[in-house]
Amino acid sequence: LLYAASGWGIEVFDLSSKQFNRIAELPTPGHAQGIRIKGDLAYVADGTAGVQIIAIDRPKSPQIIHTVNKFKNVGQVEVTGNKVYVVDIERGLHIYDLDAFRQKPAPPMIGYYPTKGAAVHVGIHDGKIYLSDDESGIHTLSLGRATIPIMMATIPVLGYDFQLLDGYAYVVGVELSIANISNPQKPKIIATMGTSGIATAIEIRDRYGYIADQQGGLVIADLSDKDRPRIIAKQRTAGSTVGVALSGNTIYLANGLDGLQIVDVADLHQPKWIAHFKGSG
Repeated sequence: LLYAASGWGIEVFDLSSKQFNRIAELPTPGHAQGIRIKGDLAYVADGTAGVQIIAIDRPKSPQIIHTVNKFKNVGQVEVTGNKVYVVDIERGLHIYDLDAFRQKPAPPMIGYYPTKGAAVHVGIHDGKIYLSDDESGIHTLSLGRATIPIMMATIPVLGYDFQLLDGYAYVVGVELSIANISNPQKPKIIATMGTSGIATAIEIRDRYGYIADQQGGLVIADLSDKDRPRIIAKQRTAGSTVGVALSGNTIYLANGLDGLQIVDVADLHQPKWIAHFKGSG
């Protein structure tokens, strides 16, 4: 199954036939900008309406079961371990205990970090928090016992999205940047790679990166040599490719107002377009 945040709400697709078979949709009160699945629950970043927690144990009948609405504009929700990390675009990062977040309409924060610019994306790696904003770059934070996380370092690069793997950060924005974060206090950018568009999302499997490059479509990069990443293939799309998800040899692309697309990447050097779903959000 694929769950998509579509602005006006969420949509659920059965992909068993490698076609977009929509089996359910659910409007949300705000502007659904992102979704995180954890067990039988979906956590939806719903813009000015906060975070919607949706029961998905019956995929054909999703239901909103809880709302936390104490934010200005939620752009991302990350659920890791027993914590919930909420990226409020206007206020920064809010951190909560998972159980309290699921049960209380106004759960107490266990951590908060204000950003200088608009907060964009958060990721967790080796017990450290990595938070990007559109002015300063990516901050490395340590929560410890304090309510306000301690900033350890900053990677001075715009990061709309990033993957944190094996001591490296793979960051996409105006280009792909690779940073060595093995020492969280002294991260170092070791390589960059230009793309033809503005990269907004990345997925990594094995030694390859799959990049959503807006007008550039899908970009596939060989990352085996971290000092010299290189593009090995591209797949143009009709719209602006803003999101990417990977399952087996299949890529699912979020194309903004143009909907969703499926691309076969069994041959990484020659990706093949399979199907298109014309969405309404």
